[in-house]
Amino acid sequence: MTVTLRFGDDERSEAMLAFRAGALHGVLWDFDEWLREQVKYAETSDAEQAVYQKVREELYRCLGEHGVELDE
Repeated sequence: MTVTLRFGDDERSEAMLAFRAGALHGVLWDFDEWLREQVKYAETSDAEQAVYQKVREELYRCLGEHGVELDE
C-alpha cells in the first residue's frame, strides 16, 4: 500500500516533527542516560558530578514544561 500525504507549508514542518518524534525521544533518552552515568559511575570530581546532576535536573524541568516523560 502506498500513501501520499500533501501538506501546506505550515503543516509540513509540524508533520516532519511528528515523523521524527521517535528519533528525538531516542536522542533525549541517550543524553539522559549519559548524564546519569556521569553522575553515578564516572570518575569525576564532586563539582563535576554536581554540574551533570544540575544539567539532568534542567533537562527534566524542560521536559516537564512540555508534558514529556521519557519513561512513557
